Amino acid sequence: CGIQVDELTVTRLIKDPKVLKRYEYLTAKAFVAGNKHVRWCPAPGCENAVRLSVVEARPVHCNCGNWFCFSCNQEAHDPVWCEMLKLWLKKCEDDSETSNWIAVNTKECPKC
Repeated sequence: CGIQVDELTVTRLIKDPKVLKRYEYLTAKAFVAGNKHVRWCPAPGCENAVRLSVVEARPVHCNCGNWFCFSCNQEAHDPVWCEMLKLWLKKCEDDSETSNWIAVNTKECPKC
C-alpha cells in the first residue's frame, strides 16, 4: 500500500507502548540517517543526536558531556584534520600488530 499516514494518526493507532517506543526510535533513526546536519553522539550508551546548521569538521558538545568531531565522529581532535587523524590511527593500529607479531614469534635472550 502506498498510502502515507501522518505521525499523529500513527501514534493514535498504536496502543502498545513498546511498539510506540520502537516506532519513535525508528523514526528518529531514519531522520538522522537522512539529514547531513545531524549526527548521533558516539559516546557509549548515549542516545542523543547533535545538530549543526552548517556542516563542518569541528568539535561539538553533546548533552551527555561528550565532545566529538562532527565530520568523522571520532573524539574531538582539533586542530588536526580528520584525514590526518585517520592516518595516525591506522599507523597506531599497524604498530600494534607489529608488536603483537614480535611478542608471539620471538623470545627474549636468556642471557639478558
